[in-house]
Amino acid sequence: EGATYRDLAFTSEEDGWAIRSDCPSPFFKNECPSGVVVTHDGGDSWTDMRIAPAAYAFNQLSVVAENAVLVHEQYCDVSQTNGACIDHLMETADGGASWVEVHKSEVGENVSATAVAPAGHAILFLYGGTPAYSTDRRDWRPAELPLTIGAGAFDFIDARYGWFAASKLLRTTDAGTTWETVSDLRPVALDFVSATDGWASTFAYDATTPTQRVTLQHTTDG
Repeated sequence: EGATYRDLAFTSEEDGWAIRSDCPSPFFKNECPSGVVVTHDGGDSWTDMRIAPAAYAFNQLSVVAENAVLVHEQYCDVSQTNGACIDHLMETADGGASWVEVHKSEVGENVSATAVAPAGHAILFLYGGTPAYSTDRRDWRPAELPLTIGAGAFDFIDARYGWFAASKLLRTTDAGTTWETVSDLRPVALDFVSATDGWASTFAYDATTPTQRVTLQHTTDG
């Protein structure tokens, strides 16, 4: 009761993962107990597979394979006035029984988003640093992006083709090694079904009205 869930990801009708916070607020703060949970009965019950240590918070979860997930953890030193934070990427390959650190950020180089392709290729988008790309989520190298401002929706359809919404919409055809700008849109949600056919929703706020408007966009050329 009072718990909040985010980043729900199911690998079958019965099996799924999520990040849980014990604070009733939708915001996941470091002072709120949180954990990575798994279900094997379609969400009727959940089991803790990783509990956040003190001053840690879980920010994002990405499914790599049936029993493998990548979790973005953030530790913030609340004793410092600037709230210096360090990000860790932790991965399990055995359904949460054991965890391995696969990436650790420097102070001021926080992870804003992660994207994982079906083949396990991954890209990290960093605030205050160069994006990083990996084919195995162990060895990381700089990723070539035409811009790095913003961190929005992302989607991969296979091991090569993906889209990421920064301050503009970017596309990769080589699993994140290089990216190109394909649109001035910055969608809040993306869903591509092929290399050319996809849907995007955008959000706009008109302060003069004031009104909020969500627009659904469709592309047939990627």
